[in-house]
Amino acid sequence: MRFEEFKDMLKSGDLEQIRPHLAFEMMPADSPKTERYNDCPYIAIQDMYAIPIIWAALDDHAGSLAKKPFTRELCGYFGIGCGEAIRLIQDEVAKKALTVCELQSFMNQDFEKGMSGAARNEALYVATTKDFFYGAGVICTYHFLQDAEKRMGGNYYILPSSVHEWMIVKEDNVIEPKQFLEMVRAVNHNPYAVNESERLTDNAYHYDAKTKQLETAEEYEARLEKERTEKRRSRYSRKKEKQQEREEPEEEEELER
Repeated sequence: MRFEEFKDMLKSGDLEQIRPHLAFEMMPADSPKTERYNDCPYIAIQDMYAIPIIWAALDDHAGSLAKKPFTRELCGYFGIGCGEAIRLIQDEVAKKALTVCELQSFMNQDFEKGMSGAARNEALYVATTKDFFYGAGVICTYHFLQDAEKRMGGNYYILPSSVHEWMIVKEDNVIEPKQFLEMVRAVNHNPYAVNESERLTDNAYHYDAKTKQLETAEEYEARLEKERTEKRRSRYSRKKEKQQEREEPEEEEELER
């Protein structure tokens, strides 16, 4: 699509014309970019916003994308309510979503730079769309988390690669949550790995297949530590009770004498 055609499409008011060009741009909630999108409906996911946009790859500007926030005003112009627009974009993104698939080794290079030890041996999977543009928006689609759970066979981590894709790693209880967090931050601060305009967040995320809960790696690590502390206290309490049970008969014998 040429840039002039993109502008004409925005002027058309024809919802059917823009449907294939609708997507979610994921961004950190604290990103300066959010100020430019404050008139847009959105989905909040953890510390991120999913902002609806209209976009197109430009034929007359090789490698460039045209993008327009799908504001509340534009929703009215195209004759659709804000909530309905969100649901429509979820449907459109779902149509383009690729099944979560394993990456080839040469595609892992950027993330491997941030890995060490056991993490380097973990298989990485990618979640994106068929056209690879704004593919991180797949996290907003219905059943994405549950479908990824089936593909991974249980708990897994979601690592923000860029606005165009997520990396997914199955949890194996060998790598600590903080290691994934360190890996994400190492990649994000490598200017050769991620363009700043396409960066997502400095957080890693964990999905619990049992509770169906998505949380940050830091929240998950805090929950694990709390559970470990409670188990230690429980073991100590049981040990103390058994010790008291052993001591009580001896006290009774002393009284009889």
